[in-house]
Amino acid sequence: MKNRLKAKFPEAKFGYPGLSPGGNISGQRMDSWAFLSQGDEAVRACDWLACHCYWIDDGDQVAATGGLVYEEYRRRYPDKLLFITEFSNPTDNANWRTKGLQYINYYNRLRNVTGMGAALSFVVSASSGFPNESWRLEDGSLTDIPRVVGARAF
Repeated sequence: MKNRLKAKFPEAKFGYPGLSPGGNISGQRMDSWAFLSQGDEAVRACDWLACHCYWIDDGDQVAATGGLVYEEYRRRYPDKLLFITEFSNPTDNANWRTKGLQYINYYNRLRNVTGMGAALSFVVSASSGFPNESWRLEDGSLTDIPRVVGARAF
């Protein structure tokens, strides 16, 4: 498929989509590492690779199964340009300001990661289903996340 698309769009860069991290959930999803391993040929054929990283507290942000999931992707595919297409603290255990400060720390950590193309927080806005992650509430008001992140000084 990629070869046909490349022939038609030679300047295009094709990526492998980010996977929701975690184990098998019967009827919903396969273990993310098993899925990635089974898709290895497709990953290697892509120009870049996406991943998702989530954590529940400051300690989990620097855990291999939390905010540092990208390091395993880097280990498996050291030459691929990597994009974190979703990251967040999805819990209700931290307030918006704390989450904003965690995001600043995360951005700072990623600034010097070799081969990192971008990191995108999840989610700016959602009509339902993500009440602990949205940067903007459905009434149009902002949480403290964009205020804190926007005021950062790098």
